[in-house]
Amino acid sequence: MRFLQCLVATTSLYISVTAFVPYRIELPDPVPEVASDKLQRRFYPYELPSDEVKDEPEASTGDDTLTLDIKRAAFRRDNQFKIMLADEPTAPNTTALNQGGNDYTYFAEVKVGSQGQKMWMMLDSGGVNTWLFGSDCTTDSCKLHNTFGEHASTSLQLTTTEWAVGYGTGQVSGVLGNDTFSIAGMDVRMLFGLASNASDQFRSYPMDGIIGLGRAEKGSYGPSFMEAVMEQKSLESNIVSFSLSRAAEGAKDGAVTFGGVDKTKFTGEISYTNALSGNNRWTIPLDDAIVDGNTCNFINKTAIIDTGTSYALIPPKDAAALHKLIPGSSASGDENFVIPCNSTAKVELTFSGKNYTISPKDYVGSKYGSGCVSTIIGHQMFGDNEWLVGDVFLKNVYTVFDFDKDRVGFAMRASSSKTASTSTPSATGTNKADSVTAAAASSSATEAASAGMKTSVHYLPAVMVVLCSLWLA
Repeated sequence: MRFLQCLVATTSLYISVTAFVPYRIELPDPVPEVASDKLQRRFYPYELPSDEVKDEPEASTGDDTLTLDIKRAAFRRDNQFKIMLADEPTAPNTTALNQGGNDYTYFAEVKVGSQGQKMWMMLDSGGVNTWLFGSDCTTDSCKLHNTFGEHASTSLQLTTTEWAVGYGTGQVSGVLGNDTFSIAGMDVRMLFGLASNASDQFRSYPMDGIIGLGRAEKGSYGPSFMEAVMEQKSLESNIVSFSLSRAAEGAKDGAVTFGGVDKTKFTGEISYTNALSGNNRWTIPLDDAIVDGNTCNFINKTAIIDTGTSYALIPPKDAAALHKLIPGSSASGDENFVIPCNSTAKVELTFSGKNYTISPKDYVGSKYGSGCVSTIIGHQMFGDNEWLVGDVFLKNVYTVFDFDKDRVGFAMRASSSKTASTSTPSATGTNKADSVTAAAASSSATEAASAGMKTSVHYLPAVMVVLCSLWLA
């Protein structure tokens, strides 16, 4: 109590971020007498009216909100989510990536605090902030999730420093705390946010919080998760590798590896592309896009590689040029395109001279009228030349985020492997010099230092904790 009373001087932190920006795209209902089914996909949730949901295991409820039954986690307070649990991997420093059953969102089980409370946390390469729903949160969003607080951990150090992170029209806010996160064989102590308020957007997602794996080395209120890993020297190589499962195939092999790669998850070599300098995101040059062998002839494009985004959000002009090459495609409104549900067009993205195919299983979305909605959306989040590339692409590749060398690697994903091998750092691949002239990132971006550097980060909460500890000694 004296420790908390000592922390009377606080700092209020509010950060508006480009991540998790809810928006709604309204399309004319092709069948007015049929109730629409609006599905939200996070990181930039996407809501579409449709008369049929592709690969949907259960029908939606009458209030147009996706509500599904839970399979596990008896301590969850109120459950509306059906979870597709991944098989437990055997490779070192690797943990399973579960998902919501329709490739909506991918999350891992993380143990937090002295009692190791299990929390479902999204591993988000698009942001750097780490937070959990706090036990004092009483909003509807928090009632649907696990929460964390002093009751769950004697090692939790609460501060009175307030924080808030804005996500489009919504936000989460609360106070800062310090405790240990255990994942993939690592125990990482760090400062994080405990949300006492959360907007309604979070009702749609099963995760209890977010671990930010963005490129910047510190978040809104202190070192990022990977910066804490580097400071504690938890890994020999500071890389994080993702293999995302595809629900339509019934695969349960999603996994994330820290410090290496799982060679059973990909074929061939990993080709690397250097991240752009002066940018705090995982932004890399995009050579071009190809449809059925026809190049789009894009010039000076970049792609933000984001494990938290379900779809690909690209400038409208680029989306129109790409869909023009897909047979049977037609525009619907300013941002969306309707394509044949049985499309077999071969859509590829090119990075560092390597072509990577996006399967029709991923770019063909929900049923809409006589066709299906494309999951490549003409919605501009950043500059005229910046693409936000999410899981619609990443499900087709094995992805490596290299914090030491500030680069992103891709390899062709192996098909539904059930076994895991020893995780080892990958030294193969093709490096591409950061020489492409690209549009500047959004004005909110700040210059990021090299991801592998160890720096001393100073911020008020840490200072207050140290001073109070000395006073109480």
